[in-house]
Amino acid sequence: MIEDLKSKAVSLWLVLAVITSANSIQAKEVNSKNQHLRLNQLQYIGTHNSYHIAPEQGVALAIAASKALTAQQKQYIQKSLDTYRYTHPSLDDQLRLGIRKFEIDVVVDREGRKFAKPAIHQLMQKQGIALQHPFDRQQDLQKPGFKVIHVPDLDVRSNCNLFVDCLREIKNWSDANPGHFPINIQLEAKLPANPGMKMPYALAEVENFSADDWRALEAEIAAVFPVEQLISPASIRVKGLSTRDSVLQHGWPSLAEVAGKIMFSLDNGGATAAGYQEAVAAPNIFLSLDEQHPQAAWFRLNDSFDRDIDKLVAKGFMVRSRADASLSEAINNDPKRRDRAFASGAHFIDTDFIFADKRWSDYVVRFKQRPYVRCNPVTVTTGCPL
Repeated sequence: MIEDLKSKAVSLWLVLAVITSANSIQAKEVNSKNQHLRLNQLQYIGTHNSYHIAPEQGVALAIAASKALTAQQKQYIQKSLDTYRYTHPSLDDQLRLGIRKFEIDVVVDREGRKFAKPAIHQLMQKQGIALQHPFDRQQDLQKPGFKVIHVPDLDVRSNCNLFVDCLREIKNWSDANPGHFPINIQLEAKLPANPGMKMPYALAEVENFSADDWRALEAEIAAVFPVEQLISPASIRVKGLSTRDSVLQHGWPSLAEVAGKIMFSLDNGGATAAGYQEAVAAPNIFLSLDEQHPQAAWFRLNDSFDRDIDKLVAKGFMVRSRADASLSEAINNDPKRRDRAFASGAHFIDTDFIFADKRWSDYVVRFKQRPYVRCNPVTVTTGCPL
């Protein structure tokens, strides 16, 4: 839940962190000393649900007081809410701190207005519990286009409600800071909700992505980022070779080639990824596919203890993993998953804790020297130039 004291502490931390990191941000991150490094020779710390703002205290109060919810429904919803108690700074603030890896959830809203009145806010209103913080002040949820929401109707607060606005925030910072390390934006297509998530009001219908939706998503990306600013499967492909063989035989591009560029990847696999492949002729998004697939290059393996990470990294693929999940590591002050992710050579390691949350512990995910980007300890064994 959003708490005033925590918000003040986070704001102070951000001010201090931005001041102390200002000198490194002003200089070009990719320079003559490190431009020979290849993309897979970096290791990033990124944010999980990078846009996320925790629900208000009133959300839990409304659920507990509701007479329209059964005890079982309350328990189910509260258990979910307990894992949502984290808030990230704005994307711009994260970029200024040095974060170069983001995760953004996108949900289909072709006509607009579908998610403008979340069921949880209706429940709060019925019980006379007022919102303490502005919600959708710019009326963005009334507009058509992809929305950025963690759990529609329940966990709905975002630093940027419109997907295209999230992209513009990153684009604006990127244009103002040429020569930055490549930025990875991982997307998750939100699918129809777990049927166990019940509310006493009609829930907004979350739809699967159609072929037209995938093409519309690509169009929103293209409206913000020109093709020459993207690291796409086509851009790394060597003539006559598949994306997979290009990476394995010739390696990833050098930092000199991809400085200031943006790479998109898709969290979803299975039928969702297959739908994207069928819909988009010239994809800009990397997919987590079977290792032998011609387009295989990037993999999502969330469990950092999965030994397939080591094997894929050694072969030359890129991998995303997680340092923590469901707040467990912070609550228990348990660094094992984080430390394993660091040592595995996974290239993108996501966390909810780029700073420690003192409500629970000192658990934090950060490198020792440069906090959020370093030489990959597996693919660079000597002479790191960062």
